[in-house]
Amino acid sequence: MHMRCCAHIVNLIVSDGLKELGESISAIRNVVRYIRSSPTRLHKFKLCSQKAKIEYNGLLVLDVPTRWNSTYMMLNVAIKFQQAFERFEEEDDKYLPFFHEEDGGQKKVGSPTSIDWENAKVFVKFLHTFYNVTLKFSAILSVTSNIYYHKICEIQS
Repeated sequence: MHMRCCAHIVNLIVSDGLKELGESISAIRNVVRYIRSSPTRLHKFKLCSQKAKIEYNGLLVLDVPTRWNSTYMMLNVAIKFQQAFERFEEEDDKYLPFFHEEDGGQKKVGSPTSIDWENAKVFVKFLHTFYNVTLKFSAILSVTSNIYYHKICEIQS
């Protein structure tokens, strides 16, 4: 028996939690979007990563706001590049003015503050458990009904 409803319940819980940190998540999402929107910016960002001696070889991930697991992956990767983002802010003269522009009649959220980064770090730790539990509940090739209770207890602890 496949426990789709369990995965759905986990999704509802996490989606509700995302609303609490909407500003911090939006700030990080906007800076990732800004860098990924131009090959020149992305190249400059890679140079900033090298200067900051970041050893992570992956690329920035932009989330799909309606899919919390992609938000988890975006935040998880962005945290690894925090120093590169800070260096990029110093080196790119168009960075800060971008966040003062209006987007659909509203000022854009960003650039991420130290509080936004701290919120993201705490939230990634929180989401990690839900991410792993969702992967277990969403398994296609194995029975998941026997792990339901244990995984719910894992979330609670």
